[in-house]
Amino acid sequence: MDFRLAAAVLALSAPATAQTIDPAATTAALCVSGYSGTVRPAYWITAKVKLAKLQAAGMGWDDAPMYQLDHTIPICLGGHPSDPGNMALMLWDEAKRKDRLEAKLCCMACSGQLQLAEAQSMIATDWEAAYHIVAKIKCRRESGHE
Repeated sequence: MDFRLAAAVLALSAPATAQTIDPAATTAALCVSGYSGTVRPAYWITAKVKLAKLQAAGMGWDDAPMYQLDHTIPICLGGHPSDPGNMALMLWDEAKRKDRLEAKLCCMACSGQLQLAEAQSMIATDWEAAYHIVAKIKCRRESGHE
């Protein structure tokens, strides 16, 4: 890990909470192509969570198309796939930007450039700051992997 990245990780060092992490997820399992699809909850489960979060925010199902139900800690980084505590409403444009960060952090964790716990902490603490930190870092993962 280069010095700048190490300093940034220390700055974003709040540990992820136990309930947002899937205790069954290991780096070895997470780095297998297609892992997320094997544990992602069914639509009917996420739809119920999304509706509950919309209602808690004073909105209804008519507002649903404006929002994605986002995993705070992505599944590819060991975030709990079905715990509502690891899900939040996010406007679609913002979610697309965060998706790019998720892909980069997952790649970096699987390539050994970043420890899994560090990647989890960065995205859980301040994903927008993490986005700017890792945007220019090239992932060194071998070809043939996600």
